[in-house]
Amino acid sequence: MKSGNGKGPLAQLRMAFGWAAVGLASASALAEVQIIEVSPAELATAMEQESVKLGIKQLLAALQYEDELLATWSTTKSNVTDPLAKAVIDSALIDQLSRNRPSEVGLQILDELAAKTTQINTPHPESATYSIPALRVAGRAAALADSWRTTERAASLASSGAMAVQDALSIKSEKDNTAALLAIEQLDVNSLKHLAQWLKVKPDMSTLLAEAALKTATATSDSELALLAMRSGENTVSRDALLLLQRLDQDAFLTHFEEAAARPLLGGIAVAGLGRSSDERAWSKLTELLADPALGGDAALAMSQHNPARSLDLIEQTHNQSSSVVVKRYLLMLATIRSERARTLRDELLSLGVVESAEAREIARW
Repeated sequence: MKSGNGKGPLAQLRMAFGWAAVGLASASALAEVQIIEVSPAELATAMEQESVKLGIKQLLAALQYEDELLATWSTTKSNVTDPLAKAVIDSALIDQLSRNRPSEVGLQILDELAAKTTQINTPHPESATYSIPALRVAGRAAALADSWRTTERAASLASSGAMAVQDALSIKSEKDNTAALLAIEQLDVNSLKHLAQWLKVKPDMSTLLAEAALKTATATSDSELALLAMRSGENTVSRDALLLLQRLDQDAFLTHFEEAAARPLLGGIAVAGLGRSSDERAWSKLTELLADPALGGDAALAMSQHNPARSLDLIEQTHNQSSSVVVKRYLLMLATIRSERARTLRDELLSLGVVESAEAREIARW
């Protein structure tokens, strides 16, 4: 086991990254980190020490009784002096606290652990030159304490109603914004209705408000809000909003299909939604999309996967009049349909000569 005060260049980097992860605000908290280098074997040995096992056992037992936890915690700190053993016990306590409900005493302990200046490092598995943090006591404690405070803030916002949530969504504070999004899931019906109306009249919907709109739409089954979230959200928010829109209002989904398909990352998802639809308009849109250079392949797969029999009928009836691009889409559809009829149609389409001989031989093996 080696320890250092973190004054070398590598240690300075460790200090920078370590305290950035902990996220302590005060300058006084940014004391020198004591870095202790241990081997994986030393770490494993520490975990098996009787004093460590006893300390963990006593703390876990005390977790059931909040009035005893602080006293047990204080006794454990006094009895265990080895910094590695302490870190192992601290890590086990954080694991258990993460499974418990937030508590005042638990938060007090987490804040103390977040301010720890001892960092346990183990060798990097791919480079003897570097080491990496093990156990990450300070960072994990800070993250859990922050999560608990966000949960408490969300409960407070929800109990205060829609206006409080709207205010928290309107200020530039990541913590308040996160708490407000969590609070939406706890609002009563009337508060949700008020929040929905407030969101619908916002002139410019930010990505934050789009996420709020999605959560509110999910809770209230509001297709108008789902559409707004799809238009303004990013990545998973816009995707989930589109899927919600289709579940809530098939007409709205079909009406706004082209708009959804034109959004980044939504084209394939929108086309797949057409495949799941039983509406005749969806099938018509899919057949039109077969010639589309960007979405034609998605349309082909949506048709063959969700309606293979009708796909075979379409191919059989139209392949002689179809363009070479559409015929290639038909071949893609046939590759996913396992039947003798599909194989016969595949051979017939290959005989049309729309694909080159090498590609045709490969397709014939499908």
